[in-house]
Amino acid sequence: MRNINKYGLKKYCMILLVSLFWWISAGSYGAEAQDEKVSADTLNVMFVLDTSYSMNQTDKERISIEMLKLFTDISYLSHTRIGFVAFNDSIESFQPLTELTTNQGKEVFKKSFDSIARAGRTDTGLGLKKAWELISNQGFAGRACLVLLTDGEIDINLDNSQRSPADATKDIEFVIKEAAARNIPIYTVAMGRTGVNRDLLEDISRRTGGASYIADIPQDLIEVFNNIFAANFKSSIVPVASVTATGEIQEIQIKLPDIHAAEANIMFLSSSALKETQVYYGSNNIGFQNTQHYSSVKITNPKQQDVKILFKGIPQDVIKVNMLVHYDLKGQIQVEGQPQKGQGTVFKAWLIESKTGQPIADKNLYDTFSAMFILKNLDTGETIKLPAQAGENGWQGQYEFQKTGKYSVSVQADNRFFSTGSTALEFSVSDGTVMEKVAICLLIVSIVAMIFYREKRAKPRFVGKINGYYLRLHDPEEEVPPFSVLLSDFRTKKKTSLFEMLKKVHADQGLVEAEDIWFMPGVDKTLILSHNSVCTILIGQNVLCKNQNYVLHYGDKIYVTFPEYGEEIELHYKNAKPSQKPDD
Repeated sequence: MRNINKYGLKKYCMILLVSLFWWISAGSYGAEAQDEKVSADTLNVMFVLDTSYSMNQTDKERISIEMLKLFTDISYLSHTRIGFVAFNDSIESFQPLTELTTNQGKEVFKKSFDSIARAGRTDTGLGLKKAWELISNQGFAGRACLVLLTDGEIDINLDNSQRSPADATKDIEFVIKEAAARNIPIYTVAMGRTGVNRDLLEDISRRTGGASYIADIPQDLIEVFNNIFAANFKSSIVPVASVTATGEIQEIQIKLPDIHAAEANIMFLSSSALKETQVYYGSNNIGFQNTQHYSSVKITNPKQQDVKILFKGIPQDVIKVNMLVHYDLKGQIQVEGQPQKGQGTVFKAWLIESKTGQPIADKNLYDTFSAMFILKNLDTGETIKLPAQAGENGWQGQYEFQKTGKYSVSVQADNRFFSTGSTALEFSVSDGTVMEKVAICLLIVSIVAMIFYREKRAKPRFVGKINGYYLRLHDPEEEVPPFSVLLSDFRTKKKTSLFEMLKKVHADQGLVEAEDIWFMPGVDKTLILSHNSVCTILIGQNVLCKNQNYVLHYGDKIYVTFPEYGEEIELHYKNAKPSQKPDD
């Protein structure tokens, strides 16, 4: 049991704060370059906070400060970096992008907001340029955006400053061009309507792909942020209860989502302070945070069970409870066979765990989604939406193409908490009648080639080499150097396992599942790969099914993910140097 004492929750302020968090996390995409230490899934948010004296009037309850704290509390810690710049007519304080990997680090980071004071005038260009410098110095890995919160336009005292309005405008223009070039949006939120240069704020957001909003009070932003959710969200704030307080202890029960969720955040909204709140849940994976304007409960790796909440509020006060769920899943897609005009083509899609690559087999989960295959004719631009049917291992759909040409397919799936999809997979649709003739010709050629092969050529032997790299290990502190296996060392064998290869170069790491991944020599310097393991094996964007042979050529890449601890290996099939080749 956890006891949570509430202090003056502001219903509309809470909705504003939570909404802005999910607007950013869903609609912000970073630049192309990637920092090797930062995941491509990481969300980087740099807040640019106006702390001029006038904010004491337009933001009396320091809602802008509370927004930064709430963002920190309900962030998915392993996927978020947050920084801020506090400015007026100078830089008052700043914090570079910070990885929020522990609760202790999160609390230290939040305390840095409390010392922010409000004084001076407004130099927006100075604040934006400092924020851009911080992002630039730390690299452009993952998704990124800037959020500018201000109540006024450029206001510089020329008698006491070395800068001028022209300097501020020049810096703003510089940041706009740099952010637009790297696809990093800047969102602007104006606190109040008087003294605001709306044209400037709208120009900043429009030119960088962001959005601009203005509000006298937080209530004005409710509809705006809800509209943004509908267009951009990946996770959604879901209302789960609305109760009128009686002044006595009351009880509600909330059903947590499926077992595949990574985190569940429960937030309490009330126009007046709750006197008491108690949360009953059958696990210790729970934490809570309280401030003057919000409270939140975070449950990690939630079980699919009910949470009981007891509370006591002021009579007739409406208490709203909302839930926000984080998932760590992503979509994969596959095209069955060779698509032909006039014949049904089957498409399959499924979810995998982002960390381990393990496919999800759970019809109950897939049934909660509304899924759609998005087919696009790359020659004409025509788009076709194909409903997907849920099954135990994912979604499936079938379509009969009436035109040949190049196409792409992706999947989009949405449920009440989460929205996901896959990258587009390109393929070609051929003419079936032509393919039949080609197939006959190929059959004849194959028979002749087989006869020639048996009569004139020796049996295939292993050639080339396998270069390998461990992309992920069970122990993050452990390092395994790149390795190279000469396949000629197995030339007397008909087949060899991946485990045998790894053991030969002392890189097996105890991965016994590799014993069920086999390599066999093929003709013309090819290598045949098959497996009967529980591992996930990708060749390009294609998943290698069990007991299916795949012919590898020089230059092919193979990715193997081991399910128990999520180890991942990247393998390259390469030609061996002349000095490495054995004598015949």
